[in-house]
Amino acid sequence: MTNYLQWQSNRVSTVRAGENQTKPKKETFKAKWFEAHEQKFSNCLTMVYAIVALVCCSVMYTVVWKSYENPFSDAQTRQREWLKIWGNEKRTKLEGGCKNLHHVNGFDALTEQEFSFLTMTLAKVVGLEIENGGEGMSVLDLGAGAGAFTLALRTKYPNFMRYLALDYAEPLVEKAMECDTTGAVYMTADITDDLAYIPPETFDLVISFSVLFYLGDEQAVARALDNALRAAKPGAQIVFLDISDKSKQEAAEAKRKQEDWRPNTGPTHLWLPKSFFYEYAENRGLKIRKLIDESTIEAIQFYHSASYRFSILFEKPAI
Repeated sequence: MTNYLQWQSNRVSTVRAGENQTKPKKETFKAKWFEAHEQKFSNCLTMVYAIVALVCCSVMYTVVWKSYENPFSDAQTRQREWLKIWGNEKRTKLEGGCKNLHHVNGFDALTEQEFSFLTMTLAKVVGLEIENGGEGMSVLDLGAGAGAFTLALRTKYPNFMRYLALDYAEPLVEKAMECDTTGAVYMTADITDDLAYIPPETFDLVISFSVLFYLGDEQAVARALDNALRAAKPGAQIVFLDISDKSKQEAAEAKRKQEDWRPNTGPTHLWLPKSFFYEYAENRGLKIRKLIDESTIEAIQFYHSASYRFSILFEKPAI
């Protein structure tokens, strides 16, 4: 028995000794395996770091550099910066009396006669119908600025019964009130806001000239159109003149950069596809009486922007 117990003790000691001897072998094997694959792991980590760095650079370019290249591309920023220009940076021109009001509105390259001819030609070609000098008609002018277009329209049609002109830049509205002697009423208001204080179905004509590309985005344009539609009487004409055509944006922006009289920096314009207006008309039950490319009107090709603008006339269905 004693011999057996001694034999068992020696056997356990041998097994434990064997375990202690083989364990370092396993640890050595793991170490060698990691050593053999260390370069592969390093390469994988390098690739992961490179991908992360590339993504970060892409995000930084989009957020930072794109913003630096065009800091006014955001919808709200664009509209706010344009308001700042019309409200503040035009003050020098506002001090120049009542001659050439269209220069205050940004039409510096045109004479007063050219501006009047341009606006009235667009209104005629797009199909605007006004009889008896506008006698008995009520008009809502959206985005009147300093009143240059308002004066041109009221000079052409002097018999309007009522004329309400809105603009969001208070200094321009004040200038219009100072210079207008036709009896038009001017108010400071953003045409994209809720204009609930204007009674619905009040106006025979709702008109806007060279305004929509100063708005923030298509949603803002839709709100302006909704305000026009709400204010218009059944059967009324709704006219938007001088809209920047999205399909011509690339060529137009290249052309605008070559016009050295333009400022080098500033907010971008909003370019709108014609399909936007067709879809809007369909959704609201409006009839588009006419949509005209201004590039096809030979008489106004002295106007630098005619090559990439269009005008449109809606008709609100009669009850």
